[in-house]
Amino acid sequence: MKKLVFILSFFLIFTSCSKRVSTDDTQIVQAKPKLAIVIVPFSDVLGTSPIAQSQKYVTQRYQNLPCSTSQQSKWDRAHQVLFQQIVIVKKENAHEVFIEIPHLLIQKAPHQKPFNLQGWMKKTDLLFLDELSQNALAFLPDIDHMLTQDTKRPTLCLRQPYTLKETKLTLSAATHLIIAKEFKTNYLCYVIDSTKKGFSVAIIPKSIALISPKNDRKKQLEIFHQLIKLWAHPKDGFIPYVLGGSSITTFQKSGFNKKTLKTKEKVTHVYDRTFKTPVKSGLDCSTLIYLAARCARLPYFAKNTTTAFYQLNRVNQATPVKKGDVIFIPGHVMVISSVEPLRIIQSRGYSSGVGHVTENLAQDFLYNIKTVNDLKNAFLKNKPLVYKNSKGKAGKSYKRWQLLQFEGSLP
Repeated sequence: MKKLVFILSFFLIFTSCSKRVSTDDTQIVQAKPKLAIVIVPFSDVLGTSPIAQSQKYVTQRYQNLPCSTSQQSKWDRAHQVLFQQIVIVKKENAHEVFIEIPHLLIQKAPHQKPFNLQGWMKKTDLLFLDELSQNALAFLPDIDHMLTQDTKRPTLCLRQPYTLKETKLTLSAATHLIIAKEFKTNYLCYVIDSTKKGFSVAIIPKSIALISPKNDRKKQLEIFHQLIKLWAHPKDGFIPYVLGGSSITTFQKSGFNKKTLKTKEKVTHVYDRTFKTPVKSGLDCSTLIYLAARCARLPYFAKNTTTAFYQLNRVNQATPVKKGDVIFIPGHVMVISSVEPLRIIQSRGYSSGVGHVTENLAQDFLYNIKTVNDLKNAFLKNKPLVYKNSKGKAGKSYKRWQLLQFEGSLP
């Protein structure tokens, strides 16, 4: 732990050599990178740069994000960061910061070096680490291995959403907390207190917590499979599809709304749901896999489908198809949750009429695919992957699809 405090202290001294410049509503300050911690349950990260810096503009920019759109648009949500996640701030203006998220990779071409995702988020959702007391640095979760892997304090991960009794904050599943003390049925965990710029403690029931071992790959994979299954079958509703979403704080039961926006250049379908909060919680197909792997401490960091395509190895004649392997079609990934019978878990988009995380038998939505051998043979023989239409007949087909190893691709 002394090593962690020392490294953090060195980083904070280095990055605070130049004072943070006070910003006005039009100025973007390019500064040395600074570490910051997320102080809200989850926050949207946007891939588009701001065109104004007024408070009114920023409020509208982050509150008007729909669940999904059929075309790339000004609403694009790149990602979501979770409570107590550490990010790197690279520049800032009066109300927003431009951040880099460690170990969340984008790869755009086969031989291109992958890079960490970057984007904009609200400044009020962060606390700079150089504003924390020196003693508080020892209570930072290090799940992203930014600083050290040598912490002696155990870290838990939430299986499902949980509302803290002490602060009434509803934390997302996949939130990480450092354990202060263990009791028979509960853990006492450190949670950031932004008003005091330090940490307080909160009670977390053991029934909703998991502790993934650092060096036990078999156990890590078991946790990964358990989480994917759990999130596909929550007790109360379902996890909605949110493009760029990587949080689970609420479950939905109702349907979704669809609006069509027409211009001379294109037609855009906008899909949305009713949420109690302005920031929408949910998962897309890629972050379903990423978030479960992060909880299990598996070294899988692909942010999107293209990156998964380049990062994972192909199934070949000699490799058996395993639970956890990934089916890729352009713009979408699915996880094989069971080999016999062949079941698939995915966060399906709204154009399919589903719009949430679901598990199905492969034969329920794939044409002429009933068994894992059907799937593997179709892939090895370069046959198209065909979806069933509403009448159960052959519908949309994909020639460019892949059957990818998950476990077999991990370092």
